[in-house]
Amino acid sequence: ADFDWRKPYRMYHGERVPGFPQHPHRGFETLTATTEGLVDHTDSQGNAGRYGNGDLQWMTAGAGIVHGEMFPLINQDRPNPLRLFQIWMNLPARSKFADPTFVMHWNEKVPRVSAPGSEVRVFAGNLGDAQGLPPPPPPPQMLNP
Repeated sequence: ADFDWRKPYRMYHGERVPGFPQHPHRGFETLTATTEGLVDHTDSQGNAGRYGNGDLQWMTAGAGIVHGEMFPLINQDRPNPLRLFQIWMNLPARSKFADPTFVMHWNEKVPRVSAPGSEVRVFAGNLGDAQGLPPPPPPPQMLNP
């Protein structure tokens, strides 16, 4: 429903104000992987910044955070494409109320594995000799089971 113009409620605001304005998350983590374009992030913890074009943001919502992801219209004379995807990861019960936090991983630091005709970006875990980048540092609540 977020992208259906006929629906009475849409979180996505289309061409005039592109993006997802302030909205809540709780009890999980998101990994936002950009491939093209820019995202402006703001949140209830006082964080703000712009990332994109291959950068990753890994956010632990934990006890709760309100954040927005807006898509700036930088170019006035040509399109402002945006391609990204998000992976949502449920936190274990003991970590649902962890303090919110996030970490940025800039494009040039994201490990890659190449094979003939393809390239894989390693966000987490490992693939061959490539080790994914670490998630946000765990808050104390996650260290004491």
